[in-house]
Amino acid sequence: MNKIAMYAKNITLATTLIVLTTANSYIHAKNSTTVIKNLGNFIIKIEDILTQFFNDKDKTPYSEFVLHLGKTISDFEHKLEHVTRTPDDSYITDACEIAQYGRQQFNAAYGIIKQYKGKPADQVVKFVQDLQKVFSPDTAFTTLVKKLTALQKKAEETQDENLTHIIQQLIHVIEKKKDKWTPSLSMLSKLRFRMNCK
Repeated sequence: MNKIAMYAKNITLATTLIVLTTANSYIHAKNSTTVIKNLGNFIIKIEDILTQFFNDKDKTPYSEFVLHLGKTISDFEHKLEHVTRTPDDSYITDACEIAQYGRQQFNAAYGIIKQYKGKPADQVVKFVQDLQKVFSPDTAFTTLVKKLTALQKKAEETQDENLTHIIQQLIHVIEKKKDKWTPSLSMLSKLRFRMNCK
């Protein structure tokens, strides 16, 4: 898979999440801010991979997508496991809960995609049904925005400008990505195409 081509269109969004000023940041929000940044980078990366997975012009083998999805989720889980929780970080619990929700949603989709690796394309209808049972992009993105908005209000109340700014940017990214995932009648044909990519 050409990673450069896959991620180039989102380099600006990724940069805005990674390169943010911390001049006005409160010390107690440092770990929470890192969690939200990591969540943003995770969403950008895994949504790009899924977009390519459903792209019937991309002939990348199915198995490569399984590897890339698995590694992306594993890397994010590793970062979450190493978050330092300190009593003076008043946002860390909320930030981690939001990050775990995002991980769980995309991990559910990955689980179904992995399950159908190597399966014949005549199982595509069942594939779509199983996928839709565990993962709805609209629900996932809408809930993430709702949770992030609630955390943003808390950050605004304590005048944590850095965390507020990062959350605002992430919400903007998520809303743009959500608009791309409208229900598509072509999902069957796109998944059939991917299942035939060996």
